[in-house]
Amino acid sequence: MAITSDDLFFSKEPNKTLIVGGGYVAVECAGFISGLHYDTTIMTRRNFLNEFDKDMSNIIMEDLKTLNKVFL
Repeated sequence: MAITSDDLFFSKEPNKTLIVGGGYVAVECAGFISGLHYDTTIMTRRNFLNEFDKDMSNIIMEDLKTLNKVFL
């Protein structure tokens, strides 16, 4: 289990990664972690990228699902 980013990069490789939150930092982290070929899941209570334009956030989330295999 990784609590901080240091735990992610300095411990053994995770089988799966859960990112809690739907803001731009969480989405950015999910993108680069899935780019490292880890199974990545994003979980949030609200909409993803709630503070951004809805059309753009939908495009970004669809790209993450199809290109990077991030599960929402």
